[in-house]
Amino acid sequence: MNILSIQDGYNASASLMVKGKIVLALQEERFNEIKNYTGYPYYSIKYCLDYLRKNNLTLQRAGFVNKYYNPYVQKIKIYENFKPNDWRNWWKTKINFNYFAGTKGKEVKFLKNKKRDKKTIDYLKKLKNKYKNKFEYYNYSFLNNSTINKPDLELELLNEERLKTFIKQTGIEKKNIKFLDHHTCHAFYAYYASDLYGKDCLISTIDGGGDGFQQTTWTVKKRKIKLLSKNNSCPLGKYWKIVCVLLSLKPHEHEYKVMGLAPYSKEKYTNEVFEVLKNLCEIKNFDILEKKLPKNYQSLYEYLNEKFANYRFDAISGGIQKYTEYLVTKFIKSALKKTRLKNVVASGGLYMNIKLNKAISEIKNLRDIFISGSAGDESLSIGACYYLAQKDKTYPLKDLYLGYKEEKINFKSLPKDIKFYQIKNFKPIIKHLIQGKIVGMFNERAEFGARALGNRSILARPDLFGTVKKINEAVKNRDFWMPFAISILYEHHKKYIINKKSLRSPHMTMGFDTNLKNLKKIVSGTHPYDETVRPQILERKFNHKYYDLIRGFYKKTKIPALLNTSLNLHGKPTVSNFKQAIFTLRNSKLDCLVVNYKYIFFKKK
Repeated sequence: MNILSIQDGYNASASLMVKGKIVLALQEERFNEIKNYTGYPYYSIKYCLDYLRKNNLTLQRAGFVNKYYNPYVQKIKIYENFKPNDWRNWWKTKINFNYFAGTKGKEVKFLKNKKRDKKTIDYLKKLKNKYKNKFEYYNYSFLNNSTINKPDLELELLNEERLKTFIKQTGIEKKNIKFLDHHTCHAFYAYYASDLYGKDCLISTIDGGGDGFQQTTWTVKKRKIKLLSKNNSCPLGKYWKIVCVLLSLKPHEHEYKVMGLAPYSKEKYTNEVFEVLKNLCEIKNFDILEKKLPKNYQSLYEYLNEKFANYRFDAISGGIQKYTEYLVTKFIKSALKKTRLKNVVASGGLYMNIKLNKAISEIKNLRDIFISGSAGDESLSIGACYYLAQKDKTYPLKDLYLGYKEEKINFKSLPKDIKFYQIKNFKPIIKHLIQGKIVGMFNERAEFGARALGNRSILARPDLFGTVKKINEAVKNRDFWMPFAISILYEHHKKYIINKKSLRSPHMTMGFDTNLKNLKKIVSGTHPYDETVRPQILERKFNHKYYDLIRGFYKKTKIPALLNTSLNLHGKPTVSNFKQAIFTLRNSKLDCLVVNYKYIFFKKK
């Protein structure tokens, strides 16, 4: 069965499954260069269709992630266009879309003939055409005065537009297309793509919301997957969104900056913020549920804005991180006990938090945890493929090198200031790294997701204190408090990383403490304050060329690791094609760019 599934919302993507194996997974941002692009993934779909055509394959089944999308959020593209003050106005206006309603935190029902209040209508009329978006494939003309007070009709008309656009591009018949539940796709990605596939597991999904829900809990026993609970009341994603706005950061993009800032907070102030949050939720059976706010507060934003008004940015960051770890580990402990399970897999935006995943991994009775790469909404299209292939034999992901591949390098189109030379082995690359140079890597098929795993990376020595500053000044321009990561050889990692349970982390989804005895050898790839690390623990079977490069570096330096960060300029998505890679080289102070382990490109001085 050949299956194409798409996520046409936030961080749009398309994934292709052939005979039970994911062969391609692509994010639209890599083609149109709009970070976290929201909308129809036209070029990602085209790339998948080209693959089918080249291999004489026919598309047989297709899936849309999300049974329903908010048409205004889709058209406005709030995650791309909104600034912190836009979010503040959104929450202060108290928009009531009236698409669905929940009862007791557990059930969601889609509303019929539910009208909107005047302030919502006035706000939406002003906002509807405020932003001009470069890439738009859906026709939103149905958002007009005749439908503005018919919310249920808006949902139906958007789904019609989604189908029409997809069928026109792919040629597949409507009967072979399914609309799939958001959290179900998260759950299927978490389990079926993971290293724990085939084992009994607890599955947890938590995010800011999709198809009306924020959390689901599942079990897998004897390969049978079962939904235990879902709710529309788990507020953790909402907390992080509000904290981003309070710190004038961008929700759905900068949560990782809050996580990175958290360790800098003094324990006293972290605990004070934690106490503000501690009693806002309760755990009931398999759900994290929000309690009612005190009567004098009309919204969560209003409450947190007032309670955090006298705390610094680092204290707020420390407090929300501590509370998230406290609440989720408490929930996971309870769920493991109730289900008598020992293994955990998880997906959804909250599980992009590697410090949370570290805290879960340290639960005493937990045997194993595996977080598949890029657990945010971009991986929903992979989960959708697994869902649609339930009756077929499927295979977990072997690796995440599922993106774009430059089939032929066009040397004739090179700018005049770019030169290159051919290499026969890794020795010239290793020499540059030993000399402390900053090396860009553009090799074969791109990684899918948020983490660079050696094919679209910037590499450097991990033992030089000045490396972080050098990379920031040369290329990344990252916030000063943010750490980089490392790629480390599997057989040596326990000398540098404390990993008592022998957990796997091939996709940089887990945080670990470091062995302080050997910290200095990987210091520039660790968090500068709490000395934790987010490693790609690399086995040769995942990427043999990258592995052999690090092994060659190890033979010369006795350091089995390299500092690794994504190949991109500040604010841009990770590089996908050769043209973007050359643009990055020309517009940064990268020392050189390695292409397919065959060529080294550099700027002519």
